[in-house]
Amino acid sequence: MHKVLNILAVLLLSVSSSSAVIFEYAYKGDFENNLSRFNDEVSQDAFDESLFYNIDGCHAVTLQDGSVLLLVVDGSLGSFVYSIINPDVTDDLEICGFGNYHGTEEGSFGVITDVAADKWGNIAVSEAFSATVYGQPPNDRVQIFRLINGEVVWQRSITTLSLSAPEGVCIAEMDDPDSDEDNVLLITDSRNDRIVVSDLEGNLIGTYFQANGDGALDVPVDLEWQPDVIQNSEIIYVIDSGKQRFVKLQGPLDNLSFQYDCITPFENPEPFRMTLDQFGQLYVLDTYNARIVKYRDTGMEFEYLTKTSGFGKGSAGLLCYPTGIAMAKGFPHIIVTEQYTKYSGGVLFINDLVITLNTVSKTIIDPNIGETTVINYKLSEYANNFSVEVYNSQEQVVRTLDEQVGAVASGDHSIIWDGKNDLGQVLAEGVYTVRIGGDDPYNVPGATDIFATSPLNVSVEIRPETVMIVGNVQWEGEHTVHRNLQINSGSTLTLMPGTVINCREDASIIVDGTLISNGTAEQPVRIGKFFGYFCLGVAYSPPILDYWQGISIISPNPNESQFNYTIISGAQTGMYILHVDSMPSEVRLNNVTIESCQFGLYCLGAFGVECNSLRVLDCETGIYLDDSSSVDFNGSSD
Repeated sequence: MHKVLNILAVLLLSVSSSSAVIFEYAYKGDFENNLSRFNDEVSQDAFDESLFYNIDGCHAVTLQDGSVLLLVVDGSLGSFVYSIINPDVTDDLEICGFGNYHGTEEGSFGVITDVAADKWGNIAVSEAFSATVYGQPPNDRVQIFRLINGEVVWQRSITTLSLSAPEGVCIAEMDDPDSDEDNVLLITDSRNDRIVVSDLEGNLIGTYFQANGDGALDVPVDLEWQPDVIQNSEIIYVIDSGKQRFVKLQGPLDNLSFQYDCITPFENPEPFRMTLDQFGQLYVLDTYNARIVKYRDTGMEFEYLTKTSGFGKGSAGLLCYPTGIAMAKGFPHIIVTEQYTKYSGGVLFINDLVITLNTVSKTIIDPNIGETTVINYKLSEYANNFSVEVYNSQEQVVRTLDEQVGAVASGDHSIIWDGKNDLGQVLAEGVYTVRIGGDDPYNVPGATDIFATSPLNVSVEIRPETVMIVGNVQWEGEHTVHRNLQINSGSTLTLMPGTVINCREDASIIVDGTLISNGTAEQPVRIGKFFGYFCLGVAYSPPILDYWQGISIISPNPNESQFNYTIISGAQTGMYILHVDSMPSEVRLNNVTIESCQFGLYCLGAFGVECNSLRVLDCETGIYLDDSSSVDFNGSSD
């Protein structure tokens, strides 16, 4: 007789936003029988608190009636729990049925390594152990069960495939939509470094094995299957733990061939697990680092999408000792099993959507001259109710760039903004936020986002390309040069003591007229990029890509610009003087400090320049003079 042991259990639901653990079992039966299997090493409390003692993995599949069969492996008890879940995403998730299968007759288990199922209710359980366990003889085999009227019934054991440590099992559903007769088993035969394919009766169909080269497997532990309808072939993804990678195989099941692989970011050769979502994206569980790493098969390579943070630092600190990962078609969750947590082993239901920024072509634009910015971003998952909107500083929507009710595909996307509102009018100068957002297709009440699901905010400024100084202008206090500041010929800009000019990346000050900087020893003028310190000699030393352009004095006539007690910092070229007239320049640098620049002072054809107490500090090149330049340095240092 083959028996199903129904466990009286207390079903605990927790569907608040603070927790993704939606159920756990309180063990109430058959304690004495199971205690003896552990030689009294397991305490009564372990069973009082939870049905699960040592969760080793899970699998989920959508059955023909639309319900979800969830299988959870308890390796220590040599059993699996099966649950029928109603995937009604409008209400709290409901467990419609549950039970536990284990025993000492046919169908009992030694050490379960993996479990799989198909939509017909066929269940495959792989076992791998080389010594007697719980009084059972050693068995490296796969057992087949079937879900019949809500109960799991043993069918057969497959022991004729010469398996050695089968670590992973998968059931591939073939073409016939009305029958499971053609469905096949895919098994990772770990010690033999091969993939074994058989039917559900155990008849060998084929094997994949390569002795060397890129296609040679080294301790394969898990696998997933999906059909390639276009090429009329089968795709097998394999976790190859010995080489810390996952592999794509493709072809007919009796003649699979290696396609390509991806070296994983996993730091320890632990038994990894993976699952596929309904869009063909791979979720690889890095058990050692307690994180999920997500990839997409592009048909040419594996494209990295995203990952959760490391050990114990997932969203809400949910992942600690994960052992299994599963998804089911149409079911709006990633399912992860935890070996033991504060819940004494738990099943987590989590969501997933990450919007990440790739590049922004321009963070400052001038729509008056036709400038636009291109924002390139990536969706880790399909998104519903998708929108791209532009907000002003008052959090008002001023432009809708994209709005879609239906699903938007995952992957790379681009959006262009021209600095105008919905009426086509150029917006005022200022800072705007381009907000990219959408609903997670797996986002339902009761589940917690393990990936940081939130809109992507990209700051874009509208600024004139060039601000012109015309006539005689006086500045004091603090100013910002966002792009270009140009002092027109015949015009003068005077900077009063203590004036600060903050220059943004790539900004420049172009002096065709006259710039008078009237700093004092007590109140120097500061021009450039500073890091919040306004003490003489203390300035921001920027990375090379963060420089502003600098001050350029380019004049066909003698230039009378003067700089007194002035600090110039963080420029590509602190001061660039080019003179093309035969008359001497009258540029005067008195008590000037140029620091943290690529070039300090750069002169071409400049003569008649006077430097009194010029200091050039922390510049890659301090002072450059060409052969035609003549500069008088008095009390200066480089």
